[in-house]
Amino acid sequence: MQKSITYIALLIISCTVFSSCSLFSKRYEKVDKGEYKINAAGKKSFSLNNVNGKIKVVKGSDSTAIIVKYLKVIYAKKRDLDRTMESEISMTLDTIGTEVKIETEFDHTADQIHFGEYRENRVDYEIYVPENIELNIDNTNGTIDVQSITNNAKINTINGTIKVARLTGKLDLETSNGTIKGTLDSTKGLTASTENGDINFTFGPKLRGHVKADVVHGNIKTKNLNFSNLRDSRDKDEFEGYLGGDIEGTLGNNSDVKIKLETTNGTIKLTGSDSEKLEI
Repeated sequence: MQKSITYIALLIISCTVFSSCSLFSKRYEKVDKGEYKINAAGKKSFSLNNVNGKIKVVKGSDSTAIIVKYLKVIYAKKRDLDRTMESEISMTLDTIGTEVKIETEFDHTADQIHFGEYRENRVDYEIYVPENIELNIDNTNGTIDVQSITNNAKINTINGTIKVARLTGKLDLETSNGTIKGTLDSTKGLTASTENGDINFTFGPKLRGHVKADVVHGNIKTKNLNFSNLRDSRDKDEFEGYLGGDIEGTLGNNSDVKIKLETTNGTIKLTGSDSEKLEI
């Protein structure tokens, strides 16, 4: 351990003496933007795998196309500015068959510690999708924001917040370190899970479903919501009830709608709204 500390100290001293040391080299921002327009005919699903960056998904105005806009940002030393963006970040588009796939890969050999100004390379995406195409959005570091779609969607990030608004499809939302929040006035089913973070939802007056919430370290709060067959624990870490159902738990055509919420470290907060138009 002592040898490691000595080595790091010598490295810092050396870098201070020699201004050309890569730890202190100035990084310049280099940007590239573009767009894919993909024929949606015969396509049943869309998958995106990203590493670093923000992702936004909205309903497209063109029912015949999937539109993907991207913004690549890299931080390079001056001597490397003439290198192609593809040498740092590569994007692969596959449209064969009924699924559209985009894979994003980063050159992690370029990742270094740069004292005072280190920023990671990233790709930000904006995706416009027509109805009836299933979504599978996967990110490692970054926020995912999904709005105004009827599509079924599976959304996953490791470090980042997931935000949803005005979605009516079946939703599977998962993050490891981050908050899940949103507004819903209708759904075919919702699963939301995080390990370290809160879950906050505002439900519209027409939403019906069987709600089950669990917290390991934290608590569950509800406000302005009408539940029947309500069951909750004394410690407020477990909750179950029928939202909008009668005393027998009958929900008519919505009896199969399941809303399942789980966090390990955090609070689950559910709030009812009288408004027909919900905003995050």
